[in-house]
Amino acid sequence: GWTGGGDSDALLRVECPEALVSALPPDGREALLGVLANDPRPHYQADPDRVYGLRFAGYNVRFTVAGDTLTVRELLPEGENGEK
Repeated sequence: GWTGGGDSDALLRVECPEALVSALPPDGREALLGVLANDPRPHYQADPDRVYGLRFAGYNVRFTVAGDTLTVRELLPEGENGEK
């Protein structure tokens, strides 16, 4: 539609080191990976060097996207990086 999004059925491949995702409870891991696979970036953003972020279940998630792959860079409890 009007948002300029691409193929709404296309999912990103998510790369998240086990050491990061293991900080979440087991039921939260699958939920986070699902949110990330659906590309939470604004659709007008396509810079592979930009670090994006979102809040999820009390965590600040930082990630990059290059092509069809989203890579989680940080997963910190809220407040550890100066945010609430």
